[in-house]
Amino acid sequence: MGIRETMNKRPAIAAGLAVAIAIVAVGFVIYQIKHSGPDSSVTTYFTIDDGQSWFSDDAAKLTPFDKDGKQAVRVHLYKTPGGKIFVGYMDKYSDSVKKQIEGNRANHIPSMDLLDPENMLVKKPGAGSKWIGPRDPESEKVRQVTCPDGSAGAEPVVD
Repeated sequence: MGIRETMNKRPAIAAGLAVAIAIVAVGFVIYQIKHSGPDSSVTTYFTIDDGQSWFSDDAAKLTPFDKDGKQAVRVHLYKTPGGKIFVGYMDKYSDSVKKQIEGNRANHIPSMDLLDPENMLVKKPGAGSKWIGPRDPESEKVRQVTCPDGSAGAEPVVD
């Protein structure tokens, strides 16, 4: 006896099987929707002391954010050919862009264009350095990292 014949002879079993398949499919869709946000297991590095030290945290956090009563910003770590790790530069969102991204997240609106690194304020570490806007021609120079002694060969540290 084939599947079609069995389903015709026992419609209650066929209906129950169809409902079970539909429930599994709906459950799968709900699971995918709930778990499609930023992966909180991905970390990156941040600083609260202008790059003197750094810590890892959830990469989905928007900078700046409050950490121990101070503003945390993202650091981009590099290493010299000799293996010494240092902060190449830091970045954060302007208050207006950060508020817009937070509003979009609250309303489940994608913000991919706003999350582009080109929309970030950037700064070299150190007290004498200032935050530079994304449209400032100097921002590209900040992202061009050399070793602390001025030599070439700095390689990004992968988060």
